[in-house]
Amino acid sequence: MTLKATVATTRTKSKTNAKTKDAKSEGKRILKELGWPIDSGFADMDQEFWDFTTEHLFGQIWARPGLSLRERAIVTLSVLLAVDADRGSINHIRYAHNLGITEKEMREIIIQVGYYAGWPKGAHAMARFYKVLHEPGNGFVKPEAKAKTLPVSKSKATVSPVKKAVVKKKLEKK
Repeated sequence: MTLKATVATTRTKSKTNAKTKDAKSEGKRILKELGWPIDSGFADMDQEFWDFTTEHLFGQIWARPGLSLRERAIVTLSVLLAVDADRGSINHIRYAHNLGITEKEMREIIIQVGYYAGWPKGAHAMARFYKVLHEPGNGFVKPEAKAKTLPVSKSKATVSPVKKAVVKKKLEKK
């Protein structure tokens, strides 16, 4: 009896090790396709924890058929923003452009989630997105700036020369 139990355990471990190896490879492939660093990008991340995340979350959940990586990213972003997950959402925000999510779409995702999950969560998400937008080489393509014009007052009040100069300087900077 003991011999059979040992053989069965050994077989199970072999299958598990093969499956684990495949899931780790698949997880690394998914991370690469997402444009993420294989090491998570967080220097303070426990390596064993990140390996487990790569294998199970990315190698099994993200690798499932049924949704594209872009669709999974939008769902994941929505959930992470709704629960105000600072650490969890930053890489999803940072690398969303690799899946074709534009700056405008990201703003819309944040606005949509923010008003269902609560304004403070939306504000926190927008602040994280703003931070990412100001990182060098952030990857988001900013839409062309529209020419700004001075608002015309219905009372036809005049604009002071000082205010005109300030507005002119602001427009020249852009």
